[in-house]
Amino acid sequence: MAHPKFFCIFWIMYDYGMYSINLWLMTLACLERYLRIFFKQLITHNAKRHFFLYYVSGVTIVLFVFFWYLYLIALYPCEQTQFDFTQILCGFPCYKTVGSVTIQNTDWAIADLLPLFLSILFIFILFSHVFYQRHRVSKHLTQQNIWKRTRKMFLQLLPITIIFLVFNMPLIIVGLLAISNPWYNTTPYFYVNSLSYCLSLCMPFAILSRQSVIQKRLATLLRLRRLNRTRPTNISVMPLRLGNTVTVRRSILATGMLNGL
Repeated sequence: MAHPKFFCIFWIMYDYGMYSINLWLMTLACLERYLRIFFKQLITHNAKRHFFLYYVSGVTIVLFVFFWYLYLIALYPCEQTQFDFTQILCGFPCYKTVGSVTIQNTDWAIADLLPLFLSILFIFILFSHVFYQRHRVSKHLTQQNIWKRTRKMFLQLLPITIIFLVFNMPLIIVGLLAISNPWYNTTPYFYVNSLSYCLSLCMPFAILSRQSVIQKRLATLLRLRRLNRTRPTNISVMPLRLGNTVTVRRSILATGMLNGL
């Protein structure tokens, strides 16, 4: 490798940056879905709000995270003498090992803890509002159409939310435990950190699972599988008398002889 140091810096920036960007974009998606379900007029009837929510906020998140890790990994005043090429991400960047504890905690709070906390908060508010609306709809039949639209948009977010929390919550819990016990920054951290990489593998399936075309296709495949399934059948056989059995056999033999002739 011609420039291993630059490769390690790029690798660390890409991994840290993309993870933090995913957390912040998920937070933005939860907020957007909540506003679209219950306060749709705030977005659709105002072009400036729509532009800010969908474009300005997303670009701001990407730029902030990029420059944040550009400073911490490439420009922070600590000398990274060497990288360990036998470890994931070439080991840790220098601000994680010899840097200030305040910088480390600030990075963890801004990049990981805060977006996940906001995501959980928005998800909780969304779930509570959905269940409250369901309770109201059960009393007023005229709001059934509103509930159907809410239910559809809510179910689109549900599998994404479950996978997002399952693969991210362990890393945050271990980080909180490591504040009081540094042992959690060793073996438990590496296990849950590796678990977080499964998020990228499972998220496409969570997104596709709520697409109507995919659901119809899966329903068709399952229906065909049930139709083509081989099942044992019970046949009731009535016992025959000996005389009838002999008669049947004789008639069969006679028929065979005639056919032979």
